[in-house]
Amino acid sequence: RTEIEAAEKTNWYCPDCGELITQAERRDAVAAAKILHGEQTITRSGEIVGDLPRTRRLFFDYNAWHNLFLDASDLAVDLWSAAQVEKGTPAFESVERKLCQFVFGTVYTPPIEEVGDILSETDVSERREAFPRGIAPADTQHLVAGVDVGEKVLHWVLLCVRASGSLHVVDYGTSDVDRAMPMRDAVAFALSELFRALAAGVALEREVNESTRIGLQLCHCDSGHLPEVVFKACKSSPPNVDFVPILGRGRTQMEKRRYTAPARKSNQVRKIDPDGRWHLSNVPRAKIQQLTLDADAYKLIADSGFRTEPGKPGSITLFSGPGNVHRTFAKHQINEQFITEEIPGQAPVSKWTEMGANHYKDSLAYAVCAATRLGWSPVS
Repeated sequence: RTEIEAAEKTNWYCPDCGELITQAERRDAVAAAKILHGEQTITRSGEIVGDLPRTRRLFFDYNAWHNLFLDASDLAVDLWSAAQVEKGTPAFESVERKLCQFVFGTVYTPPIEEVGDILSETDVSERREAFPRGIAPADTQHLVAGVDVGEKVLHWVLLCVRASGSLHVVDYGTSDVDRAMPMRDAVAFALSELFRALAAGVALEREVNESTRIGLQLCHCDSGHLPEVVFKACKSSPPNVDFVPILGRGRTQMEKRRYTAPARKSNQVRKIDPDGRWHLSNVPRAKIQQLTLDADAYKLIADSGFRTEPGKPGSITLFSGPGNVHRTFAKHQINEQFITEEIPGQAPVSKWTEMGANHYKDSLAYAVCAATRLGWSPVS
């Protein structure tokens, strides 16, 4: 096939209905286009409503569609020529850069190679142990929990710390927020009910038939979205259990910056983790203490736990069940991955990539942090 054939067979098409657009129709469409800036809107009659932003610089996206000096056949020749260059070569990168910047008006993104261990769904879902849901192993030393708070649903994870140094997810789930109630009241009520249920703990496995239970000792509850609601819920939580409002900080969070522990204690900062992964601060207005933690570090510890041989220190296992019982939980774990990008001519860059819901991943990370605060270590 030749560039002439490519030019003859290339046309513009509507991305919605798939209808062919002629060069004349394209020219009329571009000429009749109107540009909206900021909060402006346009009426059915074509009138623009609203003020221009208070700035001297106004921008709009300009791409190959708007360049009326070239039609589809011209672009086809450029694309055909680029396709003849061997991929992965400097020449191919040069052609790609030219097409992006000077033809299609988009930012050129260099080719990226992802390296490192990528957590797979089976890495998580196949970690099933023989223990049924809600039954803690006999050697459980501590029971901790993590809660991720949303306006419509709460996600939670119950985690056992075993004498072997391994961790076991004994239960997890969701608690719906009543949408018939005002949102803040509904979240507060859902948290209150969930805290009571979690505080009851779980049954402890025994070789003989005994009704022994192990109670919850520490629960970390996300307070980044609705802090006042979570503060109140933690202060009125069941006795004998430490419910702590927490803030996750790191590159996986909204501000996209690494967590850095304070250098020293102060009137506000009351305690600092010796390993630099969290600090505890006073919140005077709520008369409560809030934990700020390195979300990146605890997610990486959890990811490593799914790759470590079951039973070994630092490993994480799940309760038993059919093959697909942990499908959603596993999806949440792999929807956020820590990868290293190798970009030609640049130093490797490590970062998190997000591909969907990750509420159970957050909850598990909060629970892992709680385990470390009770003395557990991934290498102990």
